[in-house]
Amino acid sequence: MNFELAIDQFIAFIKVERGLSENTIEAYSRDLLRLAEFLQDKVGDDLEKITALDVHRYLVYLEEQKLSRRTKARMLSALRTFFKFLIRERMLSVNPMEHIESPKMVRTLPEVLSPKEVEALLEAPDTTSSAGVRDRAMLEMLYATGMRVSELINVRIPDMNLEVGFVRTMGKGRKE
Repeated sequence: MNFELAIDQFIAFIKVERGLSENTIEAYSRDLLRLAEFLQDKVGDDLEKITALDVHRYLVYLEEQKLSRRTKARMLSALRTFFKFLIRERMLSVNPMEHIESPKMVRTLPEVLSPKEVEALLEAPDTTSSAGVRDRAMLEMLYATGMRVSELINVRIPDMNLEVGFVRTMGKGRKE
């Protein structure tokens, strides 16, 4: 099977069946195209030629790229999900990821702003212009709710009830 066609079918699967976010879908797509490019000389379009050694070499290559631990973990997740999909759809008979272990993720606490830094950030927009008022409202909303920027930019006026004081948004994993 053609590598690009397999990637296209996988992307369609994760869009429809898994309901992943657009950001995740785009990232997985980039990750898999990067793998296809890396393996082009070795396997061409023949997915059956991909071995665990090829995947291991790719992971070493990624390690040399000085990517963040989180980016490498996402790429590994994309590969695992892709190869499981290929096995399930009978496009591949052997999963080259089968014996490859995931690196342990180190959880770090997020850095927080001091009260002075928060105040400076909220005061930064020039509220004499409509864009400044909008920016200030967006910063206030982010600070007050803890929502992600991607959630904020999708909020529409019907999603807000100013009288009661709530906003409805779709979060990560399409959770309301």
